[in-house]
Amino acid sequence: MARTHHYEFVYNALRRAFFDDPDRMFAALTARRERPLLALWNDMGELVAALGEPRLKPIGLKTMLVNLGHEHACVLVMLPQPTEGFEAYYVALVAGPNASEFVTLQKPLAAEVDPSDAGYGELWEWTADGSALDVRVEVAVTVSEFVSAVRDYVTTHKPAGVR
Repeated sequence: MARTHHYEFVYNALRRAFFDDPDRMFAALTARRERPLLALWNDMGELVAALGEPRLKPIGLKTMLVNLGHEHACVLVMLPQPTEGFEAYYVALVAGPNASEFVTLQKPLAAEVDPSDAGYGELWEWTADGSALDVRVEVAVTVSEFVSAVRDYVTTHKPAGVR
């Protein structure tokens, strides 16, 4: 089971902050890099600690600006190392010409992992309302492979009907 602090930061706090105002989030992360993320991480830590859940350190929490091409800008968020299924390695905050997208590379549940697949995560897209779409793509857990998978997903390989 995912650690509460890690899970809630990614799939609730960060997702909501991004979809509430993608332009503002991009501006904040571009100008101040990790500072807005650290504030959000610490706020979530206080909330989970009040519920008796462990508070995690933000070791590894970083951002990187990425140009995906095809009029898609991206802030890549690198997260503290996931240890449990459903925790994310990376989040891509994508601003495209017609939509904003929140794409994660998640650690699979241990029961779903073939030992020969160690070092791979699952690509998911999360929507503003908190719904998740399993993209059904396994990706090596490296920044370059994740960026390549996100680029392919948002620019060319999205199934019909997916925004």
